[in-house]
Amino acid sequence: MASSTARNWLIGCGAGCLLVILVVLAIFAGGVMFVRDTVSGFETAVEIRAELENRFGTTGEFTPWPGGEIPADRIETFLAVRQGTQVERQDLADNFAAIPMSEAEARELDSKPSGEKALSIFKIIGSALGLGAEMGDFFAARNAALLDAGMGMGEYTYLYTVIYFSWLGHDPQEGPQTDRDDDGGVEVQLGQMQSGPRTRDDLLSMLRNQLQQDSTGTTEDWVGLLTAEVEALERDTDRHPWQDGLPSSIAASLEPHRERLMASYDPISNTFELVITEKEGLSITAE
Repeated sequence: MASSTARNWLIGCGAGCLLVILVVLAIFAGGVMFVRDTVSGFETAVEIRAELENRFGTTGEFTPWPGGEIPADRIETFLAVRQGTQVERQDLADNFAAIPMSEAEARELDSKPSGEKALSIFKIIGSALGLGAEMGDFFAARNAALLDAGMGMGEYTYLYTVIYFSWLGHDPQEGPQTDRDDDGGVEVQLGQMQSGPRTRDDLLSMLRNQLQQDSTGTTEDWVGLLTAEVEALERDTDRHPWQDGLPSSIAASLEPHRERLMASYDPISNTFELVITEKEGLSITAE
């Protein structure tokens, strides 16, 4: 009886229940608590993160380079980390590709014959449930790549933000999302984790560290620019560093690497790139 009921529910499930699945994923992306033993990747990510912080300090403790110029070897290290997560990023993209991410796709599924629709929905649910493991593996791979390359999460967060958002102009909220259809269907976005208050506070701390470091020994023009940017970040909680354009010293250090940096961006994994995992009692949180 239970099996028959479940089958009838799946056959009758169309756009509405698919949006429920997407809402569940959106809640997940907002930072829900996971049971520790659910996915091993999260455990591994937490363990490696502890090693990273012992070696490089916490995210907000990072101090960018004097005068703003980014050393070429640090850009190469950043690119090595990006290469080190390529497989896991592709796995995430493949899983999301199997899930209808728009009202139109859900309605197309709803129009299929009952048997075909039920089979498709079972596959979609399997992909959705598999996302937890894929995300855990991604966080673990990213942390391992950082440790192997010799880069802390703070430096990675700073470079990721400056390169992809401030310089190349990508949207910090870009990621897997549904779209709103012509007659006002529900829109569900998963791009809410990237620019959360924790990341924003860490970035502000970094620029404050840089200002304290550069207040002597650098030009007055640079100190003025940096002071103004810190004050702008303090006023606007939705702002990311150098949102109105990079200072020439930073832009000039990135320009020789433009083609490779452009190719290293991934719009699907963007939502999760700067998320950190923390252990709280018997559970693990991601934010």
